[in-house]
Formats: sequence, C-alpha cells, structure tokens
Amino acid sequence: MLSTLLSAQIWETLPTGTSYILFDISFAPGQNDIGYAAGMQYTYDAEGVVIKTTDGGDTWTQVLGGTNQDGLEAVCFVSATTGFIAGWNDYFAKTTDGGSTWTTMTVGSDNWYFKDIEFYDANNGVAAAITNSSGNVIYVTNDGGTTWTTATGINQDIQDVCYANATTLYAVGGDEKISKSTDGGSTWSEISSGTFTYYYFGVDFVGDFGIVGGEDGKILSTTNGGTSWQTFATGYENFYGAHVFNSDSAYMGGTDENIYKTTDSGSNWSMEDDGAGFSHIYKIKTTANNTVYACGSGGVIKRKSVPLTASFEADEIVVCAGSTVNFTDLSTGATSWNWTFEGGTPATSTDQNPTITYNTEGAFDVSLEISDGSSTNSITMYDYITVVNAVGQPDTPSGTTLACAGLDLEYTTNPVANADSYVWEVTPAAAGSMSGSSTTGYFNSEETYSGDYTIKVQAVNACGNGVWSNELQCTLNPAPLEFFLSEGGDACEGGDGVEITLSGSETGVDYYLHYAGDTVAGPIAGTGDVLSFGIFSGDGYYSATAYNGYCDVFMIGDAIITMESLPPMAETPVGPESICTEET
Repeated sequence: MLSTLLSAQIWETLPTGTSYILFDISFAPGQNDIGYAAGMQYTYDAEGVVIKTTDGGDTWTQVLGGTNQDGLEAVCFVSATTGFIAGWNDYFAKTTDGGSTWTTMTVGSDNWYFKDIEFYDANNGVAAAITNSSGNVIYVTNDGGTTWTTATGINQDIQDVCYANATTLYAVGGDEKISKSTDGGSTWSEISSGTFTYYYFGVDFVGDFGIVGGEDGKILSTTNGGTSWQTFATGYENFYGAHVFNSDSAYMGGTDENIYKTTDSGSNWSMEDDGAGFSHIYKIKTTANNTVYACGSGGVIKRKSVPLTASFEADEIVVCAGSTVNFTDLSTGATSWNWTFEGGTPATSTDQNPTITYNTEGAFDVSLEISDGSSTNSITMYDYITVVNAVGQPDTPSGTTLACAGLDLEYTTNPVANADSYVWEVTPAAAGSMSGSSTTGYFNSEETYSGDYTIKVQAVNACGNGVWSNELQCTLNPAPLEFFLSEGGDACEGGDGVEITLSGSETGVDYYLHYAGDTVAGPIAGTGDVLSFGIFSGDGYYSATAYNGYCDVFMIGDAIITMESLPPMAETPVGPESICTEET
C-alpha cells in the first residue's frame, strides 16, 4: 500500500552555503554534532567540495574545494576527526584532523572514479570503484585504510554498497543486480537480477531487513537477508537514498526530494516529505540520537530532528526500604534533565542517569522534565517505585499430619504482609518434594518412605527471604502393597457362583471385598499368600481394598461376575406313537 502523508514540516531544509550536488553525507559515530557532506558542481567529473558542520547541521563550512579539486562521490568518517573522501580521476584522500588537511592515497589501480566508501568500524571498510578498463571493483581494508585488497566475485556495475553486520555486505547497480558478501567483503556472489539496462541506485540493511531503491519508483524490501524480496512502486521517482533505521523502519529518498518511510519492515510505504520538485535526494543517514539527514542536488541538506520526548526506566521498581534505584534516561532530543523523586534521596537531580535511595515504605511518583534549550517536555510515572519492608514470619502450616506414603497433599499458611511469594520446604528430602509459590504448598510424598517429616514455609519480597515458619510435624505411614484381584467369571443361576481371590496378601493387613456400594466380605486377615474372599453369585463388578490400620488402598483390577440363566424346558416331541420294524 502506498499513501501520501502531510510532512507537517518535520523535515527542515538547512543552509549549506553551496549549490553543488551533495552525493554523500557522514556523521562521525557516537555523536550528533560533527558531520561532513561531499559532492561536486555537476553530475560528471566536475569541481568537488566538502562541507562540515559542528553544530548538528545548523551551520556548514566548506573545508575542501576549488577549481583544482576533483569531483567527489563519497565521504565516510570513522571518528569526529578521521575520515575518507573519494571520487573522480582516481581521487581518494584521508584526513585525521577533521578536514583541515587531506592526504591522497592509492587504493588499487586503474580506477576511473570511486562510487562509494563504507566503514563498519575504524578498521574495516570497503570502497567501490569503476575502473578504466575492467569494469567495477570493490576494495577491502581491515586496518583502517592503510592497505587495501581487491574483492573477488563482482560481476556487475556498482552504484551503492552497505554493511548489514560486521561480515555481511550488499551491493546494487546495473541490470537491477544485487550481490552479497558474507566474509567482510572479500568475496561476492550475485543473489538477484532484474530488468536489463535498468538500475538499482541505493541499498541499506540492518541485520536481515534491507531495502533497495531503483528506477521508475521501484522499492524492494526483504526480511530474510535477500532470500526473497517484495516489490513496491510509486510510479515515477528514481530512488537513490536508502536508509534502514531499525528492524521495522526505513527511509527511501529520490527524485523531487521526495522521501518515503516504512514502519512495518517494508510492507507499506508512505510519503513523509513531499520535496520541492527540482532536486534529487542521494543519501540518507542518521546520528547517534537518531536525527535523520538527507543530502542531494542543489546543495540540499534536510534534517528531521528527533522530537523532544521525555522517557525513562528504572532497573528495579519494587525495592526494599534502604535500597537504591538506578534510573536510565530514554528521552530523545534532550540536552538537560530535571528529575523529581517522591520519597527518594535526593528528592531532585539534574543528572541524566541518577541513582536514588528509598528509605520509606510506600508507592512513589517519579517525574522527568527535559529541555533542548528552547522547549521542554515532561513525563510523570505515578506510583512507579514501590518500597516495601522486610516480610514477617508466616504462621505454622496447616494440613494433614498423618498420611499414607505416595499421596499428594496440600498445606496452607495465612498471608504475610508485603510478601510477593512463598518458599515451601519438606524435611527430610527423602520424604518427597514440595512445590508452590503461594500460601498453598503441594507435597508429593514418596511411596517408599515411612516415618516422620516436617513442613515449613517462608515469605519472600524485594528485601529477600523472611524467617522460616515453625515446623509442622507430620508422619508418613507405609501403604499396603497392591495385589491383583481375580477376573471373576460366568456362572449359572442356582449354581455355586464364582470364587473371587487376591493374588497375594500381607500379614497385619485386613482385606475387604465390595459390591454395589456394600462391603460383602471382610475384614479378612492377610496371610502372606493368596487370599480368597469366597464364592459369589451377584451379577456385576467387585473391588477390593486393604487397610493396615492407617491407610486404605484399592487393589488392582475388578472382578466381573456374569450370571447365565438355565435354558427353558423343551416341548414334548410330536410323532407316531408306534412303528413297524424297519419303518421310518
């Protein structure tokens, strides 16, 4: 889906002091004020220029240029003072003093002009060039530009290169080809190609999410590192400036200074800035505080300032009295901070990331007001920090104190003030295991254990574990062994019935037989051998239990007796009452 949104002046055009085409822009990592833009007077081998800002783009000063300066296509700074520029007539130079002086370098050979420079960090970078005789080439450095090697596998015109991570890079260009490297740029392979003679101009990635801009308003996006792509078309722009902001958001700029944005990993795009209609956007970059810059023809640099938005978080929001809380500022656009901490010590702070002590129980508000020097924004989190005192001792648990081994039992205690959870414990561990984190604990007793055991509980909150309760004294008694009940059988009405037996028995244990809700045999004392309950003729199911004085246990299986009725008396035969010999 493609829609047009009013920009509401979220993009501002900055005074740059030049009318040259600015093909590239670079802000040193980890800061927001120092940036550089490079370009040339025309689109082909013209007088070059480098401009610099030290105030986040408010003002720009030319640091390189003149009639003898070769045209420039690329700029990349790895720190506030160290950076590279490159362009036409094999021009490649480095500065280590913020652009005051430049030293030309030899990178490869037979280069006509350089198209792009990208560095992942201070040591690792790539440079793309068009040679005089052998097409396109990518050079790779691992020592901050001191030495360069030639990559292999490039078989396409190159318009733009980007890093997705330290080892994965992408390149786009002619014939709508896309190439990929997974070894830091040393070797490349083509992963996609499109319409012959058509171009892709811009590419950028963060992880597996990437975008590509091309001719006729074409935008490609992928969320799986280029395995598959989805295509969008605005209909007419040529897109050069591709920039991925994070795993969801990206910008694409091009013809007429139009800038589009996606916030759903490329599924939908909308025009965020409707340009002046006579210039192109060539590159889009961001600074450490996520301010966005776009550069283009006519000396255009646009800036989308970060909205002044107050936000923060704490490393803990429920703490014990006397504890400290570390607050982290998550605001955007702020240059100063004013905190107010209800119930905290100190009660106010102007630190960006303060540490506050809370000594009194309660729920307390936290407020933050930020400023960028000209306006303010504030946020209050009500009852954000909860301070609790140490928990007390729980009551002695209640529950069954005399039980049969192998049963699952529940024990409870009354709630303790300020408790977040509870810990239950059984001693000895051989008696079974405890679970549960509330005022109810669950005891899974061990079938083979018999003897005494104890149950206790303690409350827990941000202050730690409280005092254990008094122990509840309990006893596990062994349950009778389980034996098999005979299967039963069929019997005729009026007959003797069916004997029901148990496959074994224990001395000291009484056994009972049950039928239709009644006990029909027992108690029968165990003998240590097979046990007979007697002969029975009731039609249906029989079950048996054993009782050793404290534990009842069902025996295994049911005896089923099926009673069969006798057939009715046959009728008197019909036929002659006398016959002759040999007559039938």
